[in-house]
Amino acid sequence: MQSPIILLGIAVASLLIVWQKGRNKGLEAILLLVVLGGSHLYHFLVIQTLAFIHSFLSSKIPLSSSFPDERAMFTMILYGTRLFLLIRHTSVRYFQLAAPFLCIFLLIVLAALNIVFNSFLPSDIAGGYVYGIVWMFFNFLLFELIRIAVY
Repeated sequence: MQSPIILLGIAVASLLIVWQKGRNKGLEAILLLVVLGGSHLYHFLVIQTLAFIHSFLSSKIPLSSSFPDERAMFTMILYGTRLFLLIRHTSVRYFQLAAPFLCIFLLIVLAALNIVFNSFLPSDIAGGYVYGIVWMFFNFLLFELIRIAVY
């Protein structure tokens, strides 16, 4: 569920759904591309900022080299964006209610599997999820404001 091929397939499927059912196709395609394309730059900036802050506070406290975990952050961003677009374009109320719970369950299972099998620290995974949610929130807010102002 976290291999690059599966994640790429989910991204392409999201883009196809936007083109098929989207009301604001261009804006939603740009949203998807900006959210996914900018996530690696965002991760780099988060790591650099945390390292800069850590250098001022205390250099004796060890800093995890993989905090926040990039794979967990990108997984959260991809599944969250996909969920946002699915809920936005479906009219089935049961799906709109059940899909967030299924997505949360899937992310918890993926986090547990990464902790057990890949020996990641739980704080690295949780940090990746939190920073991914922050990135999604600000992008969704920006694009909803643009959608309201332009359309």
